[in-house]
Order: sequence, then structure tokens, then C-alpha cells
Amino acid sequence: MVPTTTENGTTTALSGSNTAAIGDVVNYQITFNATNFETNDKLTKAITQYEVEDTPTALDIDASSVDVKVGNTTLETSKYTVNKATDTGKLTITIPWQTDNGDGTYNALYDSPSLVTITYSATVTGEAIDYATNAAKVKYNDEELNGGTTTTETYYFDIVKDNDKDEVLTGAEFKLYDAATGGNEIPVVKISDGVYRVAEATETGVAIEAGKARIQGLDGTKTYYLEETTAPVGYNILTSRVEVAINNNDNPATVENDQDVTKYVSGGVEIVNQRGAELPSTGGIGTTIFYVIGAILVIGAGIVLVTRRRMYHNS
Repeated sequence: MVPTTTENGTTTALSGSNTAAIGDVVNYQITFNATNFETNDKLTKAITQYEVEDTPTALDIDASSVDVKVGNTTLETSKYTVNKATDTGKLTITIPWQTDNGDGTYNALYDSPSLVTITYSATVTGEAIDYATNAAKVKYNDEELNGGTTTTETYYFDIVKDNDKDEVLTGAEFKLYDAATGGNEIPVVKISDGVYRVAEATETGVAIEAGKARIQGLDGTKTYYLEETTAPVGYNILTSRVEVAINNNDNPATVENDQDVTKYVSGGVEIVNQRGAELPSTGGIGTTIFYVIGAILVIGAGIVLVTRRRMYHNS
């Protein structure tokens, strides 16, 4: 009996690993071969039920998503029980396998042996700053089979906002997206000064303030995009989003103090701002006023010039 898990259709051993972001839903699958009897030390015992225990950390298992198949038959929910502990979130699935007639004989409910397949889903919670785990075991009679533990990794990167002299700037704000243009904003929440994580579905996102900031709880296979929404005073705002590929690696940044000035050294995602102020985009109120005033001045100059020429000819 080797429990396995699946994510996005790919099956891995329970002792393996995968990656997801906080708020993502991960699909799990446990499979084992079930029989009616077991024999140990020449002693045969009937197996009347199988019990599967799943103990998560930083995962919220959806008990209503549990699905049980014996062979190719999907069982009705009345054929098994599902219990989820309110304090620990541990999931227990009990599958009756045989009925005891009370006279040493049993009525089998299913063919023996049969492959049992259990699927369910869980949401990665905000506690998964580094990883979430899911440990499963199968129990029957006095036996317990440890299926191992699946680890769902999350990753982080650091942002450093600086100028062309590597001096770290303050006052910049960013939002995180899943596309270079358009796409969906990925809300984040602040958990301490300069540290943010991906928000859960019920949480309200905030702006990422940098300086230097860390964003945690990211999917290692994804590419993210940072959009600057506020630039440091006296600096131009970025006109396009900055691409950040995670590639299953954390990306910390190093800064150091140099004569009371914090300077960027290496690593992370360095975002450089240039001094100056951009003109408003064409059609914005600033340029519109500029163009209108300019046109009025030109027309006015033309009127004065024509008037003077007429006065000259009349004289």
C-alpha cells in the first residue's frame, strides 16, 4: 500500500514535493490495495474496515471534496464517513469493508483484492511561509501503514528600489500581477516591516512599500510581475511591469550601510529609478492645457502681426 498524491494531474509519492502559492488549491490522491483478510505469523484475521488519516500543516482540507473509489466504482457518500478535526484540521476517512455475522463468518462488501483510490483537495493557507505538509497513513486492525509526507514548497523574492548610484530609496509602492499587461492582481498582506506574503481569499491586500521588501508564499513554477504605482519623490515612475521568474528558488537581496547610506549589493530584484519628472501622457490635462495655451499665443501673435501690417499700409 503506497499512498500517493497528485497535483495538476501529475502523480508523485507522498514523500515527494510540489509547489504552490498561498491560496492555491492542491489536489491529493491516496491509493492502496485492500483485501478481506490479513495473515501474520500464520494467524489470519478478517479486515472489517479501513481508516485513512491525513494530517496537514498550513493546509485547509476541503472535507466535502473527498471522493472514494473501489476499483472502477465511485462509492456513494453513505458508504464511508469523513470527519475533520476542528482544532487540527486532521482528516479521517473510514471505509467499512466487511460485515461481521457474529459466528466467525463475514460478508464481503467488495472484491478482494481491490484498489482503493481516495481524492480530495486542500487550500494552502497563510501559514505556508516556506512550505505546507500533508502526511497520510492507512490503518486496519492493529496495523498502520505510514504513507510518508508530501511537502508543498512556497518561495520568496526580495525587491530593492534604488537609484543609479545603488542608493536604496524609500517611498515607492508596488502591486503584484500574474501577467505583463492586464491580468489579475495578486493581493498581498503585510506581516511585519518590509515583509509581505500572498493573501488568503478572505484577506484584503495592501500596497508593497519599498525600499527593501520581501514577498513570500509564491509558486515556484510561476512568473510574477511588479507594477510600480508610486515612485519615490523626485524620480520617474516605471512605465512597464518588472518580470520576476521564481524558478523554484528563493531570491534574497543583500544591502549594506555605507556612511549612513543604505546601498544595494546583490541578489533579489533590483528596480532602478531615474531622477526627473515625466510629462503627463498625450491627451492628459497637463499637456492639453499646454497645447491650448500655446495655440492661443500663436494665434494672438498672428492677429497682432496682421493688425500692424494693415496699419502700415493705411499710413
